[in-house]
Amino acid sequence: TFPKDPVYTFSISQNPFPIENRDVLGETQDFHSLATYLSQNTSSVFLDTISDFHLLLFLVTNEVMPLQDSISLLLEAVRTRNEELAQTWKRSEQWATIEQLCKTGFHSVA
Repeated sequence: TFPKDPVYTFSISQNPFPIENRDVLGETQDFHSLATYLSQNTSSVFLDTISDFHLLLFLVTNEVMPLQDSISLLLEAVRTRNEELAQTWKRSEQWATIEQLCKTGFHSVA
């Protein structure tokens, strides 16, 4: 059976995060593109901004700022649509480092 009212895990944005493996098409995933994405998605709800599948994949797979050990809280927040958990992760040292990398315009391929 199918649900009467589907519930989506990921947000659909007017300005989505670039899709992985599209460097040839000019879509790169790096901290510069993350900074651009964050500046274009100014929702006051962090969970809405961070709930982009391709952004989450970038965060999990990037080699500059490995997050495998700390991302589970954020993924749980997205899965359960829990803004409080998302805000807790946003206050983490890892997110602060990511914000600093975005400010420097750090270019790297995940």
